[in-house]
Amino acid sequence: VYLATEDGRTVALDRVTGAMVWEYQTGFPSSSTPVVAADLVFTVTRPGVVTALEQSTGAPRWEQDLHQPILASPIIADGTLYIGASDSNLYALDAATGQLRWSFNASDWITSAVAYLEGNLVVTSQDHNLRVVGAKSGRQRLIYHTGRGRPSPGGAAIQGDVAYFGSLGGRVWAVNRQARTYPFERGLLFWQS
Repeated sequence: VYLATEDGRTVALDRVTGAMVWEYQTGFPSSSTPVVAADLVFTVTRPGVVTALEQSTGAPRWEQDLHQPILASPIIADGTLYIGASDSNLYALDAATGQLRWSFNASDWITSAVAYLEGNLVVTSQDHNLRVVGAKSGRQRLIYHTGRGRPSPGGAAIQGDVAYFGSLGGRVWAVNRQARTYPFERGLLFWQS
C-alpha cells in the first residue's frame, strides 16, 4: 500500500501486516494519491514536484518540477503520466523518463484526476467545463459547458461512450465522450441564443 502524507513523506506499507517497507522524504505535503505502474510508484507534492520511485526500494528514479501547485492525483495510461495543475494545464509526462510530452491548457484549475479510455482523456476544471482531449496529441476534441453557477469540482468517470461527472448542486451529467466540438460552434450557439 502506497501513501503520500501531509508531513512530506511517501511510504510503502505491507498490505498484510501494515509494517513499513520503505519511506521516501519528499519534504512537502501532498494532496494526491500515488499511482503505481510496472515497477514504479509516482508521487506528487502540493508545490508541483513529481517523483518516480522504485516500487521495491523507494529509491528515486527521476524527478520533474512543474513549478505549479498540484491538488489532483495522477493517472498512468500507455506509458504516460497525466497530471492536472493549478496553472490550468494538463501535463503528459513520459513515465519512464519524466520528460514532458505535451501540455494542454484547460482555462482553469484542474483539481481532480482525469479519466482515460481508448486514447481519450476526460478533463474537468473549475471553469464549469468538461473537455475530451486526445491522449497522444493533447488536442481538444470536445468541450461541454455546464453553465454558470454549476461548478463541477470532481473528476469524471467513463463507462462505454459516456463520461459522467457531478456538480456541487447535486446534478449528475452524462456526456457522449465520442462527440466533437467543431470550430466556431460555441460562438454560433451563443449568438443564436
